[in-house]
Amino acid sequence: NVEFWLYECAKEKSYMSSKIVLDQAIIHFNKVPANKSIGICIEKLYIQKAQIEIAYKFNIQEAKIIIQQALSKYPNSEVLYSYFIKIAATSLKPQELKNLFARALKQTNNSALILLQIGLQFTAAPEKALKWIDKALTKDQKLGDAWCWKYKLSPSSAAHGILDKVQDAQPNHGELWVAYSKKNTELRYTMPNKLVQIIAADLTIGKS
Repeated sequence: NVEFWLYECAKEKSYMSSKIVLDQAIIHFNKVPANKSIGICIEKLYIQKAQIEIAYKFNIQEAKIIIQQALSKYPNSEVLYSYFIKIAATSLKPQELKNLFARALKQTNNSALILLQIGLQFTAAPEKALKWIDKALTKDQKLGDAWCWKYKLSPSSAAHGILDKVQDAQPNHGELWVAYSKKNTELRYTMPNKLVQIIAADLTIGKS
């Protein structure tokens, strides 16, 4: 279970011990017969490994290398591409960033997660961000994180209409959505519009 390994990593108090746990986990899952669920587990471990580099060493360059290595093994991973965009965007020139967006969309078949992550690179210009977020919701109306960001970035006059659409859509996935749902299980199923408001209140413009 990948959650066990992530928990073990979280218990460690040093850079090296955290890396060792994650490397052991990756070796373990690489020995398991390949399937989609195993691939998802390994992707999560690579992302955690990159996060360790940033948390302990502020080494974004090494984090990028780790994710690029993971992408060489899982070239169609929307999760890996989304995280790579998140950590690489600020260091890329406009054309390089545009090329990254195009590659990520092509490799993931225009994944809603990628469309959302692209939008989050433009939160300083809400109208531009919302165009991408709307594309994400057209692709997957169940993506809770997209609804939260749409609510956060839209003018207050649009709030009521957005919340009505959330209630109809009944979102059920997304990193933030799942994390907050675990703390608010009653809202997840009965009042997702309230959950959107809770999550949006914690979102920070400029952070994806």
